Amino acid sequence: MRKVLGASEYRAYEGANSGGANGVYWLEILPKRPDGLVVVRNVTEGAKRKVESITTELEPDLLYPLLRGRDVRRWYAQPSLHILMVQDPKTRRGIDEQVLQQRYPKTWAYLKRFEAVLRERKSQMIRRLMESGPFYSIFGIGDYTFAPWKVVWRGEVATSLVAAVIGKNGEKNCSSRPDCLFGCV
Repeated sequence: MRKVLGASEYRAYEGANSGGANGVYWLEILPKRPDGLVVVRNVTEGAKRKVESITTELEPDLLYPLLRGRDVRRWYAQPSLHILMVQDPKTRRGIDEQVLQQRYPKTWAYLKRFEAVLRERKSQMIRRLMESGPFYSIFGIGDYTFAPWKVVWRGEVATSLVAAVIGKNGEKNCSSRPDCLFGCV
């Protein structure tokens, strides 16, 4: 069968996996402030783990459009939320804690507020990442996450394939979560 199908130019990836802490990383963007900070509210509805719902200001540099499975339609995908992307795609661990504290103090304070919740994540993959990196590390992030073009499809079992091609959304590439799989060339 492999011989008939041939080699594929695409490779599939899971997408951003918070290890059960979506309520910390998924954000709704509220108005931007004149000083450049962005007002955000964490999205806690439907989260596996209960976390405090807060509204706060963050530096915009680490906020990326989040594409969930429900955001993908046939030939069309539109992100409905944002994700706080504190992962270094090269090292595949969270951004160094000292760097985060110095460059993004508001983001550091936000994550520190949820440190206990983040350290309690049960995912073995996340636990291994936290052993070698910061407590806010997540799984499924690499250079491919920031590819300029991706084919995305809904990850749930269905009778048909629902897919779309996405590029940059504004200035930043979309990130996807595990129920929205993607492939890159």
